[in-house]
Amino acid sequence: MPHCSKTCIDNIFTNDTDATIISGVIKDKISHHHPIFFIKILAADSTTGQSSTPEKITIHYNYSNANLSKLCEEIENDMDELLFSCNTLESFLISFQEKIDATCKLLTPRTTKRNSITNPWITQGLINSIEKKARLYFEWRDTCTTEALMETQINFVSIRNIGNILKHAIKRAKSLHYTNEFDKHASNSKKTWEVINEIRGKTKVKVKDDFVIDGCRITCRRIIANKFNEYFTSLASNLNERVLSDDMPGIRPLESFAQFMSNSVPSSIFLEDTNPEEVYKVIMDFQNGKASDIPVVVLKKTAHLICKPLATIYSNCMKDG
Repeated sequence: MPHCSKTCIDNIFTNDTDATIISGVIKDKISHHHPIFFIKILAADSTTGQSSTPEKITIHYNYSNANLSKLCEEIENDMDELLFSCNTLESFLISFQEKIDATCKLLTPRTTKRNSITNPWITQGLINSIEKKARLYFEWRDTCTTEALMETQINFVSIRNIGNILKHAIKRAKSLHYTNEFDKHASNSKKTWEVINEIRGKTKVKVKDDFVIDGCRITCRRIIANKFNEYFTSLASNLNERVLSDDMPGIRPLESFAQFMSNSVPSSIFLEDTNPEEVYKVIMDFQNGKASDIPVVVLKKTAHLICKPLATIYSNCMKDG
């Protein structure tokens, strides 16, 4: 509008996108100051900022030591297939994933609060011990009889002792976790109070991964990450298009990143074939807990078996180009 200065864009911020019903701008007249609105579902505990129940995750795979041992046996039995039939990395990953599904995938997915989000001090070793204690208890309950009362009592005492040791191990792991957290944030009072509030159960609800892309709500982390990558990798090309469209004088868009590279010399490069020992060392140097399509613990457990076919595939890739 003439004789009217524009103001900054008004925004409404929320960390609870799941409760959002509708939002928009009310355009009732010609003006630079259109009101914006936001409608959401109000829950009983939405004002507290606290999570009433621990966050649970759905587990589709069981990477216990027994299942990983079965996986190693499966790979070792089909080593000839991996060496001669899997000529590409894609075919190897498909075959490897099929063996993981056959040995480690649960028939019925289960939910649990015992995870790195709610209980970061719970390690895979503690989870295996908890499951072993539960298995021993159920075996004792199904086999205990009045005829073998003495043997039944001895077994129960053993299971109770295992439970006491496990309880102390979990308590020590939790104490060690928070001790490390306090030491890590010793010079940051804000982070220190966040740890204290976490211990007191006063943590705020975390914002879930939720983005609207092309009018569709996306919760898949992989799709969100790919869209971010597409955005940042297209910044230069978008700027070039904007410069060309505005016909700005004196500015020439970059034709290609190759302008910053020296002239290539095809005959100057030499690459040696990799070997299983090198691939094995690379896999064992992976950091535990990092995001990966295949868990790092699975790769490390099977590294001595998959290093040979992977070395062959990588060497063939370098030869074929």
